[in-house]
Amino acid sequence: QEPTTKRVYPNGDLAAGILGFVTADGKGGGGIESLLDKELAGEDGKIRYAQSGGRRVPTAGGSEVPAVPGSDVELTIDRDIQWAAQKAISDQVAKSKADRGYVIVQNTRTGELLAMANAPGYDPNDLSQATAASLGNAALQDVYEPGSTSKVMSIAAVLEEGAA
Repeated sequence: QEPTTKRVYPNGDLAAGILGFVTADGKGGGGIESLLDKELAGEDGKIRYAQSGGRRVPTAGGSEVPAVPGSDVELTIDRDIQWAAQKAISDQVAKSKADRGYVIVQNTRTGELLAMANAPGYDPNDLSQATAASLGNAALQDVYEPGSTSKVMSIAAVLEEGAA
């Protein structure tokens, strides 16, 4: 049996809509895994050598190009806030029998995203159980009325001016 590698997501479905997943051929299939695939993947190395009878011939020369590791990516997502947001939206979607829902939590002072939760979600460790609709990130992909965000800006202005 030939040895293989497997990408493991230790937190299961937590932040799966953000992180994405890796396909069977090792390419990013969604989320950050897809968006930053080139940076995360690095470059394969190569080694060439002569062999005789299945053994390497050390005196025959050869060449080696070492592998280049991929880059690290650090997100601003807070695991505890992500978990709470994901649980809250999952519970609400189930309670209201909605098709889906999402929550975005942002630090308004810095603009950092602290959570982006979707329901229904999926476990990137077992994509066989995922539906096509759950593999995306509805918080980023769904179309919604501009009035939905305008209300937030309007009430923020009212509160800031002390008009209410």
